[in-house]
Amino acid sequence: MSQNDRTQLIPDPQQPSRHTCGVQSPRPIAPSHGQQRGAANASQRPNQQRQQRQQCQQSQANGNAPKQPPTHARGDRGPARKSAGNNKSGKKTTLFVVLGLIVIVYIVGIVAFSQVAYPNTTIAGVDVSFSNASSAATKVNSAWKHYKLTVTGDDFSWTYQPESDEPIVDGEAAAKEIISHNEAFIWPVRLVESLSGKTKTTATSNEVDLDQDVDLSMLSDAFNQKKFEEDLGAAIDEFNEDRSGTFEANSSFDEQAGKFTVEKARSNEKINREHVIKYAELELASLSETVDLSKLGNDAYEPLNGTLTDDQIQAACDAANNFLGVNVTLKLNGEDAGKVDGSSVLQWISFADPANPTLDTSQISSWAAELANGFNTVAPLAGGRAPMASNAP
Repeated sequence: MSQNDRTQLIPDPQQPSRHTCGVQSPRPIAPSHGQQRGAANASQRPNQQRQQRQQCQQSQANGNAPKQPPTHARGDRGPARKSAGNNKSGKKTTLFVVLGLIVIVYIVGIVAFSQVAYPNTTIAGVDVSFSNASSAATKVNSAWKHYKLTVTGDDFSWTYQPESDEPIVDGEAAAKEIISHNEAFIWPVRLVESLSGKTKTTATSNEVDLDQDVDLSMLSDAFNQKKFEEDLGAAIDEFNEDRSGTFEANSSFDEQAGKFTVEKARSNEKINREHVIKYAELELASLSETVDLSKLGNDAYEPLNGTLTDDQIQAACDAANNFLGVNVTLKLNGEDAGKVDGSSVLQWISFADPANPTLDTSQISSWAAELANGFNTVAPLAGGRAPMASNAP
């Protein structure tokens, strides 16, 4: 082997070893006479190896030592925990996506129902579902003659239908008014109500406030308010002709129930002309199609006798019903001479004081006289004795 070849077998201390730690130094080879530089390097090699071992120990202390593949004991659930973590992360991602979609849909709904009408919305009898103000106005103006208002309640019925050749409805004003009451921020609730048929043409309340002013801004100048009031008032007057407006026996007794009742007594009430006209105009102003007098309650009628309340009527009915409990059979010589029961007493009850019914003694005397005359015609009473009364068994 040549001298050059031996030189190549001596490791160069300046080059890093392939083994970082725990490697034995190569067997020393005596340098040739021409390699003094190599000898000098060989004398420094022990120091360099010690430095390498110190660096290796230091790197091991810092955790940079080569890592062995982890060994898993039986029953190790490392992969299962990782899979569970991935599932939780996936569920969170799905939840955020769903919430994001809900928010987007809600915002889109606010924008949409700030500009269009809800389904099942009508203006003057014209369906304007999902129409904006311009489209709704066009539909109303082209079909306004279909509108009519019906007033009903307690056997009373009256219908108003415009006779003018010009539209009485301002389609544009009506459409803007209705859409302005959409309450877009709660559109999911309002949408469900509209789909279930609960949508009202305008934002009116279930409670009727007769003190509020009538706003006819959605009607055009073609509407004749004076004629409307005259026609409805005439219909009310005609209806009231058949009612006395007083608390009477013949109008308070319920034949089916066999007693006096408040409901039957109130059937004689007169409709309150002023209140009903005002209520009809309020509904007309909102372009409703029906006026239900039951929503007015007692305000739809004049009080019986002008002053009686429901409580007073109830007390009067109770007092009158006490008289109906009489059931007496008259005896003459051991034979039935006559009978006094509820049907007889019913004719004698007087409501001269409506709140305190009494028995009319004059009518009782007339009945007794007629009964006595009947017996005198058949045969004179023995010993002048009058018929005796006894309670029926």
